[in-house]
Amino acid sequence: MRTPTRLIVALAAVAGPALYGANTASAQSINLSACSSLTVTGSTLTCVPAGGGNNGATAPACSVVVSPSSGAAGTAVSVAASCSGSPTTYSWTGGFMQGAATGSGSGNPAATQTFTVTAGNSAGSTTASGTFTVQQSTGGGGGGNTGGGVGNCSSFAGTVTVPVQSGVRASSGSSGAFGNGTALVAQFTTGSRNGFGRIATVEFNGQPTPRTAVLAASACDFGVQQYAGSIQVAMAPTIVFSVGPNAYGYPQLSPNTTYYLNIENKNNGSDTCAAGDCPMSIDLVLP
Repeated sequence: MRTPTRLIVALAAVAGPALYGANTASAQSINLSACSSLTVTGSTLTCVPAGGGNNGATAPACSVVVSPSSGAAGTAVSVAASCSGSPTTYSWTGGFMQGAATGSGSGNPAATQTFTVTAGNSAGSTTASGTFTVQQSTGGGGGGNTGGGVGNCSSFAGTVTVPVQSGVRASSGSSGAFGNGTALVAQFTTGSRNGFGRIATVEFNGQPTPRTAVLAASACDFGVQQYAGSIQVAMAPTIVFSVGPNAYGYPQLSPNTTYYLNIENKNNGSDTCAAGDCPMSIDLVLP
């Protein structure tokens, strides 16, 4: 009698290596051409896969994908192993992936890093590497922009610069100090301690209105920022940042460096103060 090319069986037990890694009793569809030998004893079917002790597995072929592959220090970066051959283990060395045992990870490298993964299964292992390269920013420091809009205060009808100290509430004043078509610049200097801080604004006269706030390394800089969290449009913009490295995607500022929270008194081209005067207060908290 001709042997069928595919057999549906109920596996009561499997002796020896199981096809496709199955090791429990279940109803399975088995491709008989993938068996190097096949025996049936009573209700027990034994299939020894081609490839013997490796259960038919092949060693993984891997590459490491780093996205983006370059950027400013503190850029949010994702790293992943792209492998064929169904790798079952991962072992990483280098950078923020050091010691990881998963297929992917993310971080905010402050310097150029090379990530190396060894992926393996029962048939062997493969090692592959990928690199993130830190580029110099044209914004002049962490939290600054990567081009355009730097120091463009002349485009506003007026500019109010307010020096801000940590723990002391500062005010832009009133009587038209921060009126329509003007920019408010809150200037502060980080200290030597690393950690997390925030700079927040509060409108203390009239109805709160949305404004665009940008944390940058230059006054009146509303250009594209190198950190996603450096820009906020809100009723009372608050931007959280770190002094020194962090792994949470916040704007990363350098110690003992001057920065600016630039606030534009327009929202999508429309004035935000019907009365022509929007006094603001600014709260700064440093590590």
